[in-house]
Amino acid sequence: MKNNKFYKILTLFIFLSIILGLFLKPPTFNFKNKDKTTKEYVLLKSLSLKNRIDKFYQEEDYYPYDLKTFQRYFDLNLDSLFEYQSFYRDYRLKLKYSFDDTFLVFTKDTILKEVYEK
Repeated sequence: MKNNKFYKILTLFIFLSIILGLFLKPPTFNFKNKDKTTKEYVLLKSLSLKNRIDKFYQEEDYYPYDLKTFQRYFDLNLDSLFEYQSFYRDYRLKLKYSFDDTFLVFTKDTILKEVYEK
């Protein structure tokens, strides 16, 4: 008796899984959408950084004259002048956002001093 009941439940379970398998779609893995969301994430991250830079310059009366202060405020890990320049080159290209002259002077002069002093 118990064995017969077990086979009935097993048959019912198999039948239900076949019916559900016919009607439910398997998940599709679309890699194009994944790339798109990654690009959107990078852009959003860049935009938030732009907003933080703007906020920093509005709140403070001074420019961050050394790379360490800048890194601490913006939470960046930039080891060298090359990384710093390439980061901002990519950043400006992504956002088409031009910095003012004082910022560019800050990039050329004081960062060079700091890097070469080490």
